[in-house]
Amino acid sequence: MTEKKLDTSRPFRRADALTDGITAKELRGPRFRTIFRGVLINACVKVTPKLRAEAALRLFDPTAFASHASAARLLDVPVPTLPDEHVTVFHQRMRRHHRGVRTHVSATMDVRKVNGVLLSDYARMFVELAELIGLVDLVVVGDHLVRKGRITPAELVSYCAASRHRAARAARRAVAYVRPDVDSPDGDAPAHADRPRRAPRARDQRQDPGGRRRGDAPLRPQLPGGAGHRGVRRAPAHRTGRGTGVRPRTPRGHR
Repeated sequence: MTEKKLDTSRPFRRADALTDGITAKELRGPRFRTIFRGVLINACVKVTPKLRAEAALRLFDPTAFASHASAARLLDVPVPTLPDEHVTVFHQRMRRHHRGVRTHVSATMDVRKVNGVLLSDYARMFVELAELIGLVDLVVVGDHLVRKGRITPAELVSYCAASRHRAARAARRAVAYVRPDVDSPDGDAPAHADRPRRAPRARDQRQDPGGRRRGDAPLRPQLPGGAGHRGVRRAPAHRTGRGTGVRPRTPRGHR
């Protein structure tokens, strides 16, 4: 029985390549390109978002699964461009720190296998995305899943209601806007989902008994000698020394 040859058109680990007979010099050469440290692919293959998500899984235990935005990319779910890949493991000791990969820990098993890749289930992915994208984008995701027949609105509502994920509250808010039979490819997000905040109230223009309108700045008391006052005239600045930095002279006999 012949041993299966390494498929370099898919992401592979450096250690597996060395075991398969590819030399370290060849791996450093132009024939291959690095996706993540220790994970490579044939240089002739275009690295798509799907391949990046698949490459991130090569860095972890086989029980790890693609989640959040990585699961969405693998399922062709319309999400905004996000910088990192997301992998979820089942125990804290299984976490690995890699540049460009965010690791999450969860004890639940809401996963499915699609094209040989383990990833978050549809409802779980919806809740996970609630901590990465805004309300309108999340409604687009929900409408897409419902339109494609991946899940029903009732199932999505039920999962969000029972979820204890830290983003479950945001997911419950978004799922209220998800509707079946949406024709728009982007999910016809509700117009009121991104409604701007209510403008501050205009100042009350009613007048108080004193004749001043409410909301106006308080009137400053009119001091003697001020503008429009016909009482005692204000002494010139050169006589008082105020504002000139010069101390006023005191007449003799008054010291």
